[in-house]
Amino acid sequence: MIFFLQFIKQNQIFDFILDYERWFYQEGETIIQAGTIGQEAFLLIDGTAEVIAARTNQVIGKISEGDIFGELALLTDEPRSADIVAVTNAQLMVLSKSAFLTRYLNQPEQALNLMRLLGKRTQSLIHQLEKSYLNENL
Repeated sequence: MIFFLQFIKQNQIFDFILDYERWFYQEGETIIQAGTIGQEAFLLIDGTAEVIAARTNQVIGKISEGDIFGELALLTDEPRSADIVAVTNAQLMVLSKSAFLTRYLNQPEQALNLMRLLGKRTQSLIHQLEKSYLNENL
């Protein structure tokens, strides 16, 4: 939630309202389905969700209030790589692909924050793979 509040402070409220929609999901409802083409990025403002690997159906991550997700598909034009399922009732701020790209192309500080987020996710994935590899080879 802190990110959300900082984001609003850094951006004009009028622009914020024009660019975003608010969507609601019930517990157990799929927010993102793996294999679909991404047309939105999301900011979870209330509730929790899980990231579920499409091939194994295993939970590989958690999404909490203030977390952004779904942005990678907007940057790569690749299909969504995992399912995102609401663990609780959830409220999300939703940004269309065109608004997302415009906002990040015109705001270098936000683009840098996005790159940091993607870098942290990549590092986390590498650590998970290393741990899995070590467990398999012991």
